[in-house]
Amino acid sequence: MNLSDKPTRIACLTPAKSAAIATLAIYGNRAADYLSELFFSISGQPMGKKILSLSPGEGAFGRLGKSVSDEVILTLKQKDPFLWFEIHCHGGIQNIHFLMEQFTEMGCQQTSWQETALHLYSGREDPLAMTYFHKARTPRIAQIFWDQYQGAYRHWVEDLFALIQLKNWEQVQEQIQQMRSWLTIGEHLDRPFQIVLMGAPNVGKSALLNKLAGYQRSIVTPIAGTTRDVVTVPLSFQGWLMECCDTAGIRTTSDEIEAEGILQTQKKRAEADLIIWIMDQDHQAPESGIQSLLIESEGKEQLDQHKREDQRKRERGHKTFLVRNKIDLVPPGADLPPGLIAVSALTGTGVSELVESIVQILVKQSPLPGQPIPYTDSLCKSLRIWLELAQDQKWDELSNMVANQLYCWFAEILEPSEIPSES
Repeated sequence: MNLSDKPTRIACLTPAKSAAIATLAIYGNRAADYLSELFFSISGQPMGKKILSLSPGEGAFGRLGKSVSDEVILTLKQKDPFLWFEIHCHGGIQNIHFLMEQFTEMGCQQTSWQETALHLYSGREDPLAMTYFHKARTPRIAQIFWDQYQGAYRHWVEDLFALIQLKNWEQVQEQIQQMRSWLTIGEHLDRPFQIVLMGAPNVGKSALLNKLAGYQRSIVTPIAGTTRDVVTVPLSFQGWLMECCDTAGIRTTSDEIEAEGILQTQKKRAEADLIIWIMDQDHQAPESGIQSLLIESEGKEQLDQHKREDQRKRERGHKTFLVRNKIDLVPPGADLPPGLIAVSALTGTGVSELVESIVQILVKQSPLPGQPIPYTDSLCKSLRIWLELAQDQKWDELSNMVANQLYCWFAEILEPSEIPSES
């Protein structure tokens, strides 16, 4: 993006919350003019245009502000094609506002970090990915967004369009089918996988949720029906976003409040990416047992509805597996049914194996560095449409859609809904 005829801008790149350190970016042709009046050495001597003697990547320690100032580190990021400095200052909200006002009073234009990302990184691969990179909630997800900013997915689309122009339809189909395997990850970079803990009352669902969370999120008592509402907790397993839900125990009940909790459990069940059915020595879970419990608690009509929802879920990769809790109460050497994971929510035995299994089931394979991934809901939806068009051999429609995606990148057209909010 050409900023030579644009006003010089300043933005806070770090979250607008109290923190030890904040980073401001000031960029544009007049950046040095503003800084020469506001940046002083630590002894109070004006630095003036000496700041232009800095090399890109080099910093200087000093004070920012005239009568009132803050100790900062000023770093020159680049000189061409436009000046770009970063100011690393104390992170208090009032201090950030004070420093930015020093510049805006001189005519510098304040802008958001999202707009700044588009200004500073446009023409440097994929600026949209940079806005998501700043919002990444784990290092693993940040790395994926960074790879996409470097152009991983954009270059894959460019290569796909080249194959389309060559009318190499066999390779086009092959490339789209291979990218299909990364849709699940792409759809959950900013949206957690939904895990629902289900089972009879008192099998230890709440205790297991607390053990997975590392703190007491749910109330645990020996009284059946203690959990009456859906209790959720955000988690990160091996860098992947998860939301684990503790639910009301499935049983027949005349208690209206508990019955409503069981209904909410079934709604969460329909939305789940993974259902973990928890058992103990007194409560087993053969498929017929689960179905009979659902019939008793909900009635045949609602059960049929959930069966239909389960079918749709299975088509999208929905999974259910069994966990045997309270393994600490099982005598040593006792045989356990095959095909389940044995844990103790009390002692933590088997919990790490449970986490490993959850990741293997939901993520399946972890991307290597540089792997192209459709990293927004919009890109994932487009890829699903491309899959259908390729399967139906509607090559003209596919060509138009892929070309339109490239046009949006080249023209730097971003839908407002594609830019993450400040919250």
